Amino acid sequence: MANITHTDLAWMYLERCNRHAQDELLTMYEYDVTYRSNHYGAVAGLPELMRLSGTFFDKYPDAHWKVERVRSAEGDAAEFDFVMVGVDRETGKRVARKGRERLTFSDFGLIRHIEVHIENVQ
Repeated sequence: MANITHTDLAWMYLERCNRHAQDELLTMYEYDVTYRSNHYGAVAGLPELMRLSGTFFDKYPDAHWKVERVRSAEGDAAEFDFVMVGVDRETGKRVARKGRERLTFSDFGLIRHIEVHIENVQ
């Protein structure tokens, strides 16, 4: 990882998420990556994560994450507060979801776990 920090990697991840660059995101994950969200549940493994994110981007084709600051966190991690905005393809309604995301990295600088907490989940 030379001089690249976990916060740098998190900014790269966000930039790729905002471009919906699935094939570029694919290169950022460990194969046994895990994901947990209080809104979308939990998945384990790269194929399952890519399926989940594909479904998400299909539902919100213009999804965009607004993030002001990424901070270093304990345990080889970076975290950030976000507002995800987008139009739900099924309902046509614009949504804005606030939350916090934490990315935990392997020794190789790949994402090994993603933890997402959405505020006011219904």
